[in-house]
Amino acid sequence: MAQLTLLVGNRASCDRSLQAWLAMRHAGLRFDVDLFSGTQRAISLGMSFAAEPPVLLVDNVPIWGVLPIGEFLAEHVPSLWPRDPRARALARSVAAEGLEGLSAIRALLPFDVTQRFTIPRLNLAVQHDLSRLAALWEACRREFGAGGPYLFGKFSLADAVHAGAAMRLIGNSIRLQGEAASYLQTLATLPALGEWIEEASGNRRTAEPERSDWANAGNRPSSPAAPAQDRMPPTETVARRETRDIEGYDGGVKPIGAGIHRRH
Repeated sequence: MAQLTLLVGNRASCDRSLQAWLAMRHAGLRFDVDLFSGTQRAISLGMSFAAEPPVLLVDNVPIWGVLPIGEFLAEHVPSLWPRDPRARALARSVAAEGLEGLSAIRALLPFDVTQRFTIPRLNLAVQHDLSRLAALWEACRREFGAGGPYLFGKFSLADAVHAGAAMRLIGNSIRLQGEAASYLQTLATLPALGEWIEEASGNRRTAEPERSDWANAGNRPSSPAAPAQDRMPPTETVARRETRDIEGYDGGVKPIGAGIHRRH
């Protein structure tokens, strides 16, 4: 059995850490969570260069990047990609675009799952990306979404990735229409996402007294990023999800932790 540890950045503001964590959470794997400590951590792992979170340690062997982590998980939990070959190919492309495309959304819409921002006016680049995003969501739901509320029916790595964009829209009070709006609401009420937000909010409350300059910040957000009813604690569905062990590794290593531990 392999020891899995996911190194994450700031829970409030690191969208890629959220994406990787959601993938692992929905894979049902038992893993630890630790705070990524930058270059010193990379050097201590024997890496000659600095990686950025998220980083998955598999018996202390690092895998970094959302899609590489997702592909590793899918090797052991194939249901993280759609079974249908056409849907699976589209899901990979949609996930990749969510990470590397939609550049205006990622650059100009702030990401913080604990806050809500006010954008007085959306420029043309953001409007174009929003139209593209809505079209992607609607196409996936129309072609392959009959089996459930997610992009390809059941939850997949594509949904884990697009939760990042969803939280940017929610945090900036941006509304969509039609099927895209329904999918956005599905992600907003995802129990695992509520768990992440609760943890991020707790971390912020702990750190807030140390941020004496916060009151002078020019772009101080006005309210939490998601409505209170969306920041729900983990439900029975998540809490009772069957956990799996990664097979195919040296059985002599120490076993995977009994649950998800937060050492922030």
